[in-house]
Amino acid sequence: MALSERHLRLERPVAADRAMLAWLNRDLHLENGFRLSPGAAQDSIRALRRAGYGIVVARLGRMTAGYALWREGASSVYVRHFVVRSELRRQGVGRAFARLLLADLPREKDVRLDARTRAARTFWLSVGFRAEGHGLCYAREESAR
Repeated sequence: MALSERHLRLERPVAADRAMLAWLNRDLHLENGFRLSPGAAQDSIRALRRAGYGIVVARLGRMTAGYALWREGASSVYVRHFVVRSELRRQGVGRAFARLLLADLPREKDVRLDARTRAARTFWLSVGFRAEGHGLCYAREESAR
C-alpha cells in the first residue's frame, strides 16, 4: 500500500523529541556541507524558535519521521527546514509530509523555501513548487485565497 497523508500526522514537538530533532538537524546540515555537534544542533533549533519560527514534527505511528521549521511573513511563509529521516526517504513519507504541511500553513500566503541540494530541488519541484529567483515558491491558487 502506498503511503499517504492518512498514515502521517503533524504534531507539536514534546521534550522527548529534542534528541531526535537535534539528530535530524545535524543530518540536514551534513547534507548541505556543514558539521554540527549535537549541542550546536539543539542550540540552532532553539535559536530559530526564539526568532519566531514555528515547528512541527511528522509522526508515522510513534516514530518521528521528520520535522519542519517555518516563519510567517507579511505576504508568504518561509520554510527554513524540512527534514525526513534518511531511512524513510523515497517511500512517499516526504511527499505526504509536504502535502500535510502545505495544508496546515496559512492558505492565503505563498510558501517559499531554498532547496540547497539537487535532490531537494527535484523533490520540491515534483510537489508543485516552481523556481523563483534563487529559491522555490509554492503559489497558492487565487481561488483558494
